[in-house]
Amino acid sequence: MKFLVDGAGALIGQSSTVVASQTAVKPASSPSVADQQAAILAGADPTQLFESTGAGGAKDLPQAQVSCSTGTLEIEDPAWTDLNGTAYVSTLVDSERYFQTLTLPPTFFVQDSHRRVTATVIDKLPNTALKAMEDQLAELNLCETKSTYLARLSR
Repeated sequence: MKFLVDGAGALIGQSSTVVASQTAVKPASSPSVADQQAAILAGADPTQLFESTGAGGAKDLPQAQVSCSTGTLEIEDPAWTDLNGTAYVSTLVDSERYFQTLTLPPTFFVQDSHRRVTATVIDKLPNTALKAMEDQLAELNLCETKSTYLARLSR
């Protein structure tokens, strides 16, 4: 069963998959370097072959059009390295991207549309984001799968 934990630690809703481990969600595998090099030599557009950088949006859609993503976190901030490799889900609400780690207890953070590699840790999701997150968790297979890099998290 999937679950969403609100800011107070209470379970919300019922679904079909539990993610209890930080390593339970793994990003999709990528083609090998040799395969990518061969494709470039054959004339493929490199911007279509590679994942976006931490500063960029989704590969085929601008960030603002991707409503949800899931995968693992890559966090450089020394104060938050315990979240490295943690599974997450994110949702876009009113030009702000809200994240929830799939851990107990969860960690919540938010990015506005001008920030790509930093985020602010928040105590709980606002009600509009909470509803959107519930919807995303119910249909997680429709979310983009990718690693998300964050250089810094602040309170």
